[in-house]
Amino acid sequence: MNVKINKENYSKTNTKSFIIQGKEQNLQSYKIPINLLRYNEQNDRISSFISQYEEQGQFPQDLETFNKIFEEFIYNSNVKEMNKLINNIEKYGQREIAVVLSNGIVIDGNRRFTALRMLYEKTSNAKYEYLDAVVLDADKYTEKDIKRLELNLQHAVLGRVDYGPIDRLIGIYNNLIREGHNFTVAEYARETNIKPSELEKDIRVAKLMVDYHEYICQPLKFYIGKNQQIDGPLREIERALRSKKLDQNYKHEIKNILFAYLASLGSGGTIKMRPFIETVLNHQNIEQLLDDTDEVMDKFEESFDKNKNSGEIDLPEDIRQEFRTFVENEVEEKRINDARLEPIEFIKRAINNLNKINNNALSKFPEDVKKDFELHIMELNNKVDELMDEINAD
Repeated sequence: MNVKINKENYSKTNTKSFIIQGKEQNLQSYKIPINLLRYNEQNDRISSFISQYEEQGQFPQDLETFNKIFEEFIYNSNVKEMNKLINNIEKYGQREIAVVLSNGIVIDGNRRFTALRMLYEKTSNAKYEYLDAVVLDADKYTEKDIKRLELNLQHAVLGRVDYGPIDRLIGIYNNLIREGHNFTVAEYARETNIKPSELEKDIRVAKLMVDYHEYICQPLKFYIGKNQQIDGPLREIERALRSKKLDQNYKHEIKNILFAYLASLGSGGTIKMRPFIETVLNHQNIEQLLDDTDEVMDKFEESFDKNKNSGEIDLPEDIRQEFRTFVENEVEEKRINDARLEPIEFIKRAINNLNKINNNALSKFPEDVKKDFELHIMELNNKVDELMDEINAD
């Protein structure tokens, strides 16, 4: 699949400004034949798909076969948005300039490349045979230069609409966490236009994503988490593990219990995760909770170990149901207990509000306000008497 694009052989179109190697450059774009181009295997947005595919075998060396695999994945990842883009290009042509390397790799413009490929296959119209793109000499720029430009284009300029939540976390793992990563937090925040505080939180969640896949014995198989839609639950878990309510002596054990529950839920577990987290954080006896989950946790971990590196969570349904039933019982018990204690919380709030009254101000009330105040005090006394009668009733 070796390609060498000599841009001088192709028609000039527009110009576009980029910041490369710290300098703003106004670069010429050209009409590059799409049959010379290929998808970027290093693109964070499709890295989960790439890792899943490579577990089944290597990508084909034939350029068109290789591109067809990626084309189908990108189209099927968001059919609605891709159809909108295809219709837009059909009506108005290419409006955004893409970026490709001289070796044919598309750095920015995967969806436009996909749309053009599909339109050309459908119509054979020559106007869809070319991608309007700036061509960068692959030999002049380092891997970090190219990645910096890619991040800037995909995040800071185009916005983050193309990034799914797990893809974003995978990008953070690739660029900031894994061994040999190229970027500092400050560099990544600058290139992606993400606030450093927000990025630090994302890094914590990305590390939890790594921990979760290790816990279920599927290390770095992030496509599992993507299919399971774990971004929301992981963010709930991240908040829980930083909560002041959590006894940090049990942080590791609680994290594993929450991971196990997440594994039992399948996809879209955010709504169910929240009440369980609240139950755990407000549990009166954490050691008892750990004892109560000890047996089912052993079953989970045995099952995970048995299916190590299988590429899926293969938990027996009876084990899933056992844990889910335990969680449902715990959450219901907390709900009942909260309802039982709710009157006391109301009284505490009422007392707190009464303590806010400035006693010195009472004597300065106008007569009409004093009378109104006295009526409310009498109503309050009557309610207190009523409650005392109820609580002392046989």
